[in-house]
Amino acid sequence: MTEQTSSLKERQRQERERLILQAASDALVEKGYDAMSMEDIAGRVGISRAAIYLHFPSKEDLVLTLLQRGIETSVERFDALLAQPISPRQKVRLLIERSYSGAAQPWFQVFTAVMHSPSFYSKAAEKREDMGKMWQPSVERLTTLLEDGKRSGDFDPGMPTSLMVKLLVGVISPFTKHAMEQDQTPMPLIVEWLCRYFLKGIAADAADATDSPEDGATAAALISPSG
Repeated sequence: MTEQTSSLKERQRQERERLILQAASDALVEKGYDAMSMEDIAGRVGISRAAIYLHFPSKEDLVLTLLQRGIETSVERFDALLAQPISPRQKVRLLIERSYSGAAQPWFQVFTAVMHSPSFYSKAAEKREDMGKMWQPSVERLTTLLEDGKRSGDFDPGMPTSLMVKLLVGVISPFTKHAMEQDQTPMPLIVEWLCRYFLKGIAADAADATDSPEDGATAAALISPSG
C-alpha cells in the first residue's frame, strides 16, 4: 500500500467518523439518549450498523466521544478568552456571559440530552475515570485564571483556588444553565445576577466587589432590548 493510498484511506476514515458523530448529535438532540439507536445513526449516514462499530465499540463510547469533542471546542474558546488583554475579573465575567449566550449551541444541546438520561451514567459507570479526565483541561485553565486574579489583586488571596474553581464550575455548568432556563426571569438579568454573585463572593475586598464602569456597561448592553 502506497503512502498516498494510506493517506486517502485515513481521510476517508476521519470523514466517516465525523459524519457518524454529526448524525449521533442530531439523533441525541431529537430523541434523547435512550431512544437513540445505532441503526438510526447508521441510516442517517448511509452505512451499516456494523460499520459504526468499526469506529465506536458501543453507544456509550460514541456519546463519550461527542462529549469529548464538545469539551475540546470549549477549551479552544477558553484559550482565546484567556489571551485577551483584559483583567482577570473581566475575563471571568465574560466567561459567564458567553457560557449562557451559547446555550443554544449543539454542544450544550448534546450535554442536556445526556443529562436527562440516568441510564447513560449507569452504563458508562466503568468509564467514570475517563469522564473525569475530560474536564481536567478546563479545570486547569480556570485555576490559572483565578490565580492570575489573586496576583492582580482582583480576587481574595486567602480563599483556596480549588474552592473558587468549584464555585465557578457550578455557575457555568450546563446543569445550572438548564435549571435557569426553567425560570421566567429574562436570561440577561439572570446572567447579571450570577456575575454579581460570583464576583462579589471572591472579591479581594469590599471595594473590589463594586461593579466597575466596564462591568456596568456590559450589564446595560445585556439588559437593553437592542442588545
